[in-house]
Amino acid sequence: MTSSTTRDRGAERRSRLAAAIALVACPFAHRGTAQVPAHPPAAAPAASSPASAKELLDAVGAAMADANAVAFEAKFTTRIDTIEIPQREKVLLERPDHARLELAGAGQDQLLVYDGTTAWHYLKYKRAYLKLKQLGTAKLEQYGVGPAATLFFSKGAGALAPYVADAAVTTEKLGDDECRVVEWRVGPEASRVWIAGNRLRRFRTAHSVGTQSIEQTVDYGDFDLAPKVAEGAFTFVPPERASPLEPDSEEGLLEVGAAAPDFAVTTLDGKTMKRRDFGEGALLVTFWFYGCATCREELPRVEKLHVEFAPRGVRMIAVNFRDPRETVATYFAKEKFTLAPVLQEQDAVSEAFGVKVYPTTYLLDREGRVAWRAVGFDEASLRAALERVAAAK
Repeated sequence: MTSSTTRDRGAERRSRLAAAIALVACPFAHRGTAQVPAHPPAAAPAASSPASAKELLDAVGAAMADANAVAFEAKFTTRIDTIEIPQREKVLLERPDHARLELAGAGQDQLLVYDGTTAWHYLKYKRAYLKLKQLGTAKLEQYGVGPAATLFFSKGAGALAPYVADAAVTTEKLGDDECRVVEWRVGPEASRVWIAGNRLRRFRTAHSVGTQSIEQTVDYGDFDLAPKVAEGAFTFVPPERASPLEPDSEEGLLEVGAAAPDFAVTTLDGKTMKRRDFGEGALLVTFWFYGCATCREELPRVEKLHVEFAPRGVRMIAVNFRDPRETVATYFAKEKFTLAPVLQEQDAVSEAFGVKVYPTTYLLDREGRVAWRAVGFDEASLRAALERVAAAK
């Protein structure tokens, strides 16, 4: 007879397995003529090799700088506590901002296609697809590309530069390669990249959510700097009988015209503030968390709008969802954002605004009514709404 303890442990393992699969499968954030090797076989760095973290990443980007496209395969492994989800991926990147990622394994086969304006995400196992506006290529990182896309498209460290400015650099053997290992942190989340010569060998991130430890590892194969790019590689046509997915549910959100709830948030220096403390003008409230790649694509655009509309009386705050204070502080400092990051107590503000999907943004008018709201980011629509509330007296 099976004991209740055994059943409980089995249920817990199944729960963690489901969480791990969801982590690598979820397309948005809720509660590659003959192939030629990209680089010669890696050798131990010579004494004159770059020593700083940024120089090491710049060298990887520079090695790909003359290539119009790059292709590689990799093993992508997600581990939640003792549950391990192995997947394989094929990646093709093309300048200026095209990408194709085929992800297979764990019964969660997927295809991501970025055509420069639209980001397509096809969940093969569901025969369903998602169509979103392409805001950048940052989201590829969470699907196993790691820093490769940033280094390729930027031809160097690019957006990683502020994060690795004070990163530790060590040496470690990985297989037959003597690697330089760059490690940096955003709060308690640690990222490490192994570099052999001027090519990526491995990338790993590790953090905790509650009592669970989550680790994702990308083991890169050879990089091809002259891949044959098939016609239509960056075009997605939904397969027959495939169904469109709603990008994000708006169920439960406050309606436009509704009175916004009062709320209390905490600044990074510990000061409690209520809605009225942000002034009498319009207030933009965006909900985000660091592990949400779409949020990190959206926030720099919100920051630009903040710089433009703050002189016209519009205030903007970024309400964080469950990140440690040090994560929020580090991220905002590295990005040099001027909009206000704030924390919430036990998800109270998210719940008051009906937020279940991130990012979600509200714009409140001078009277505290919802003037505009959206899940995801629609800059044209938001800008029009900002113009209206900024002009209102």
